[in-house]
Amino acid sequence: MLSFLIGCFIASLCFTLKYKQYSKKYDTDFNLKTQRFMLSACPLLLIAITAILSWMAFNNRKLADRLILWPPAIDRHHQYDRLITHGFIHADFMHLFFNMLVLFMFGAPLEHVWGGRRFAIYYLACIAGAGVCQLLGRRAGEPSGA
Repeated sequence: MLSFLIGCFIASLCFTLKYKQYSKKYDTDFNLKTQRFMLSACPLLLIAITAILSWMAFNNRKLADRLILWPPAIDRHHQYDRLITHGFIHADFMHLFFNMLVLFMFGAPLEHVWGGRRFAIYYLACIAGAGVCQLLGRRAGEPSGA
């Protein structure tokens, strides 16, 4: 969890430095766009993908083993996709439910401010940042998930 927060912080810092032009409109846009309830396509798509992959991994241990963040697989077999795929599987249903609830609550307003493409890049950057932090902090043989 700490590595995910560090990854989010690093990605947030990068977005702040890269897209400063949005900071002038941020307060106004955020207040205007969050005053009404809107369904956001990008967070809903990410929720659907995560729910489907997690559900499949709950029932298929081989799939879960392939998607999980496992440092030896990255070091020996160069499976760098695990830096992203670990963010789409979860340990159990409650873990999945609460993570997707938070993604829905915070993802929709962010998508309305940044747009779907930038939000998706931010989301994937946070997952990759968390994976890198876990990889650097945990070079042992035990795997870790979202």
